[in-house]
Amino acid sequence: MIDLRKIREQFPITEKKVYLAHASRGPIPKCGAEAIQKYLYSAMHSGLTLVDAGVPEDGGRALFAELVMAEKEEVAFVENTSVGLNIAAGVVDPYKGSNIVTTDYEYSSVIYPFLRREPGVKVRFVENAEGRVLLSDIDEAVDDETVAVVVSHVHWLNGFRHDLRALAEIAHEHGAYLIVDGIQSAGVMEIDVRRAGIDFLAAGCYKWLLSPPGSGYLYVRKELIDDCDPPLTGWRSTSGVKDRNQLTLRFPDDARRFEVGAPAYISLVAATEAMKLLLDAGKNFIEKRVLMLTGRLGDSLREMGLKVTTPEEASFRSGILNFQVHHPQRVVDALKSKGIFPCGSRPDWAKCSPIFHSTIRVAPHFYNSVEEIDAFTEGVRKAIASKE
Repeated sequence: MIDLRKIREQFPITEKKVYLAHASRGPIPKCGAEAIQKYLYSAMHSGLTLVDAGVPEDGGRALFAELVMAEKEEVAFVENTSVGLNIAAGVVDPYKGSNIVTTDYEYSSVIYPFLRREPGVKVRFVENAEGRVLLSDIDEAVDDETVAVVVSHVHWLNGFRHDLRALAEIAHEHGAYLIVDGIQSAGVMEIDVRRAGIDFLAAGCYKWLLSPPGSGYLYVRKELIDDCDPPLTGWRSTSGVKDRNQLTLRFPDDARRFEVGAPAYISLVAATEAMKLLLDAGKNFIEKRVLMLTGRLGDSLREMGLKVTTPEEASFRSGILNFQVHHPQRVVDALKSKGIFPCGSRPDWAKCSPIFHSTIRVAPHFYNSVEEIDAFTEGVRKAIASKE
């Protein structure tokens, strides 16, 4: 039986705020903050002796592998999601006349590594249909010249969740890779990279993995590693990591070949403790609880007559919910004045898709309570009433 009260004790932010902005940045739990303090104390008094500073030997590599159902040899450290996606783009190496298939409302970091290959490589954008992407449209866009299908597992604005297994089948049928941005799903939605058929997945740690910026992980399917030529190299990407006088370049036979230099240890120590917390709670429990919270929130907002741009079906939902409201920034400001913090609202979201005009994004995690969700709903109701 999960003791939510005990879990919430790890998050002091709950004492003063209703924090519902995990799609922007996750708060660091006590266990992560304590690991950082130990690291800083060691750095201050003993220099950066990593063992004394509490840096685990594998930097949380095995824990991330467990989160996504991979083997630790398939996981590399990266600074953030963008670096991981750039490495994947460099590895697949699109050739002149080939194409990349993605969607028309991806986060910029997903598509930029491939747009820079134009005009020799064509990037095909599959149009979203009212905030979701149809498999049939992706299937139609992929052909035998497609090098990769590149998507976010969970959309950053409305939380639409792709069926990765179905996407992998489409990509692999044409000899293409499936490359996934996992930053909005790792730590909150269950991921099984093997079952889903994912070839590359990158995820930074500062959102749902509840850690400081500066660290992330890149998964590369083990069958691909030997044939992958790393686009960047450094002392960590060689098989002789401890041999500083190595005069030949030999890559290890695992994902460490994609690492370049020293990672952000201060972030990794926090990520390690945060992932232990998540795994102790249980991946299935976390996903079910978050889907319950976003489902409850969506139902309440619809009852108020508001349009929710997030799909209703649980299989397409995630930890992110987006809804339309008049004067969204006024509503956000009213909520914040009551200590309730959603991800916010931005007018430029409408450039991503017209359905995101005048919307607010909300993103609860597993430690949030039903009472906090209801407080948010009531806060929205009062904010709307006060402006009418």
